[in-house]
Amino acid sequence: LLRKKYFQNLKFSNNFQKVLADYPHYSFQEQIFLPLQLLKLKPELVHFTHFNVPLFWWGKYVVTIHDLIKHESKGTKTTTRLSSVYWLKYIVYLFVVWLTVKKAVKIITPSKFWQEELVKRYTLPKDKIVVTYEGVDEHLLKNQTKVKPEEILKKYKIKKPFVVYTGSLYPHKNVEVLAKAVGK
Repeated sequence: LLRKKYFQNLKFSNNFQKVLADYPHYSFQEQIFLPLQLLKLKPELVHFTHFNVPLFWWGKYVVTIHDLIKHESKGTKTTTRLSSVYWLKYIVYLFVVWLTVKKAVKIITPSKFWQEELVKRYTLPKDKIVVTYEGVDEHLLKNQTKVKPEEILKKYKIKKPFVVYTGSLYPHKNVEVLAKAVGK
C-alpha cells in the first residue's frame, strides 16, 4: 500500500504488487477507507509501520512503535493548537496506541528501552515485542561523495563545536532546550 507521492517512484520485484492507498495521516479517510481497502485485499497479515492502525481493522497485524515520546512530552506547551483541541487529540492518541498494542500479533520497536516501556506501560508479554534496530540502506552508503568534513565546515563557515538537528520543529521535540544547552 502506497500513497500517491511514492507510488510511481518506488520499484519492487515482480513478487510484490503495489496498491494505491492515498489517505492523509490521522484522517477519517484513513480510519474508514483503509480498512475497507484491506478487507478487499484479504491479507493474512498486515504490517503497520506506525501506531496509527485504523480502529476498524480487525485482521491480524504487526505494528512498529518507534517510540512513546508523546506519552513523555505532553501538555499545552508541546502544541501549537488550542488547548481543547490538543487534549481531545491527546486522549484519542492514548486510546489508539492502547488498542493498537493490545490487538497486535507482534510489535516491532527500535530499542530495548522502548520494548521495556511498552511492557511496563501496557502490561504486555516481553516476547510480543521484537527489537529491530533501525538502519540505513546500504546503497546510500556506497553513493557517498568523498568530501572531507573540514571542507564542509569551511564552505558553510561552521565553527566547532556545533550540533546538527534534522528533526521537525514541533514544540514536543524540545529544540528550544537543545538551543539553550548549546548556548551555554
